[in-house]
Amino acid sequence: MSKQMLSKLDEFLKPIFTGPEASPRFGHIQMPPYRSGTVSLMESTRLALINSRCEAEPEMMFVVSNVEKNLGIGVKDDGSITPVILTFSELLDALRTTKSTAQEHESWSAADSKWETGQPLPVDVVLVLCLDPHMSAECALCLVGIVKWARQQSEDSFVADIRVLTVSAELGFNFLAKVVSFTSPGTDVASLDLAAIGEQDPRPGSVVFGEPGNNCYAGRILQKFRENRDHKRLILSFDRRLESDFKQMLSGRENELIDFVRVQATQDARPLLNLARSDKGPKTLFISFVGEVPFLPLQLQDFDELHLVLGSSSITRMEWDDISHQVISASQLASREDRHLQVWWLHQPSIPHRFLYTGAAALQLFVEAGPLRNRLVEGVQLGGFIASLADITSWGIDHGKTLSCFVRQPHRVHEMTLKLHVQRLMKQDGINLSKYEADVFRAVLPTLAYDHRLALLVALDAESDVRRVKVQLAVMLKHGMNRMMTFTKRASEDPTQYNKLLKECHGLGSSLASKGVMWLSLGILKRYQKMTEQRGDYDPRKDQLSALVEVDPGKAKVVGVEVGDMLALLAENGIGVDTTKSVTQETDELSLEAQDEIQGHLLRAYAYGLIVSEDCGSKGAPRISHKVVSTWTDSKMIRAASMHERNSDLVKQGEFRFGICHEMFRDGDKHLLLDWTSIPAETVAQWRSGFGRNVTLYDLLDVEVQHDTRG
Repeated sequence: MSKQMLSKLDEFLKPIFTGPEASPRFGHIQMPPYRSGTVSLMESTRLALINSRCEAEPEMMFVVSNVEKNLGIGVKDDGSITPVILTFSELLDALRTTKSTAQEHESWSAADSKWETGQPLPVDVVLVLCLDPHMSAECALCLVGIVKWARQQSEDSFVADIRVLTVSAELGFNFLAKVVSFTSPGTDVASLDLAAIGEQDPRPGSVVFGEPGNNCYAGRILQKFRENRDHKRLILSFDRRLESDFKQMLSGRENELIDFVRVQATQDARPLLNLARSDKGPKTLFISFVGEVPFLPLQLQDFDELHLVLGSSSITRMEWDDISHQVISASQLASREDRHLQVWWLHQPSIPHRFLYTGAAALQLFVEAGPLRNRLVEGVQLGGFIASLADITSWGIDHGKTLSCFVRQPHRVHEMTLKLHVQRLMKQDGINLSKYEADVFRAVLPTLAYDHRLALLVALDAESDVRRVKVQLAVMLKHGMNRMMTFTKRASEDPTQYNKLLKECHGLGSSLASKGVMWLSLGILKRYQKMTEQRGDYDPRKDQLSALVEVDPGKAKVVGVEVGDMLALLAENGIGVDTTKSVTQETDELSLEAQDEIQGHLLRAYAYGLIVSEDCGSKGAPRISHKVVSTWTDSKMIRAASMHERNSDLVKQGEFRFGICHEMFRDGDKHLLLDWTSIPAETVAQWRSGFGRNVTLYDLLDVEVQHDTRG
């Protein structure tokens, strides 16, 4: 960080740390889109607090995303002021503890000594929130919660001295000022724009290539590689095609001189922490980023060359779809904000030779061609965000103004709110669940990535075995059934082989395998997990199903760990589940009553993914039609879902069948079902009857129809 920036930062922070204004004191820092050399902004903030010489040493807390916590925030522990580093989920838990432990005469409780996990928040504190650039539900909830807490504690406690800072490199991300305007009216929010006095362009000193031309980027990079194989060289690619193009050009044993690494930074950025090249191993490292990178570029050391290839490559992710009025998978181009940050990976002062490949005639054209980034609270986490706001009604937060602050599409809020009422997840004054169900919903929602459907499925009360199966199904669906395993063409097109898969399913839910590919996939996954439990490792040569299905070992392991963690979490919340039973020990099957119960829970959780299927063809020439009931949108089964359609009597002529889908994919104007399981018509009829005799299924699920769902 430059001397000018440090001076401006100290000047900005001093009155926030020491007054003279009364508590609470708020500030927002717009930081540059790069990291500040050897001393991070967080460390500079800590040092500024030490130098401010407060009368009493306040607690200091840094709040960051899970990814940033894994990467490290560059704060030293020198014995002066040692900050607590929390994730947004951990701060939200601390806020809930602070509220729930308050006495009758208190709005919030307060810590009596230095803060520890499970204790109320201290009232002499500096809180620094590094805002999530994707604006997750947890980040938004923490921000509104902490401002409300700061205001009320400052009014109620004469010893309170609360300072709240937010930090972001995103433009227009001063959400703190917006939240304070309706939560603590009349309170000032100071602001500092460090980005304006930082570096404005990372390109000086670099070689920049525009459009690829005849000599493609892979060819140019390969030429530099062959000129000097001993250079410690880093290739960073945001273009999904570059790696395959580059590999095709390699000859002889050149492949052995390069390490290829793929990083999906939204899932796990830890592979970026150890990039050093040894003298004995490959000197060239080729990193391909998959999807967006939700953090500032890291400072990279000990390389002679950097080749940065920008990319607009689309990636499939869950987003809100205005046609089907729900969250679905769709192919999305790299956002404008992500493209802007891609460029700043070039800002590596320690690397002498830097090459930028823009993919466009002009860099600005590349950046501006991207769509605006959708916030998580505007799409895949919208339902979980709205439900979580309802869950903290007692905090006195203005729901309407909060939603308007973070969600730019009011029609989505309106539609999702209607849905949550129909699903009996919300009512007018809060969460519409029993105390135990609400406790479970609240506990598992973060683990299930704020997907309210999955959290509701797990939360609905059930006996131990049903609860266990619901947890297993929910975690598998969270990670993507079709990304977890791949069924071969032989399994899909040969009924004999399909039946073989059905018979080989393992676990409590295996009795439902014939109902649809969700349960079939869970049974195959648990069979795989059983084999690894029994043998210590999986050998496809000893697996009679290896020619029919391939299970991703890494994802299968993650699912197994998360299922165990979630069962333990339920037990901690007083829910009766067996946390000692292994997958191998699941030798029983669900009773018919248990199967009916779990299908009813699936329907309630996935009411807006309800599909009706019928044969619209003529005799002898079947033509199966699938429609999403809530919007009457035409859809088609693909991948694993189509395997069930081909190999079972899905629906007979003149009849119809219901089912639900977790993941729908939009390809142009086509809506494709990636998974499916049937729901008995009796279950649907029973659920619908709970809303009154005169309410049709379509009217109940049509988000454009206003209906009374209280009860």
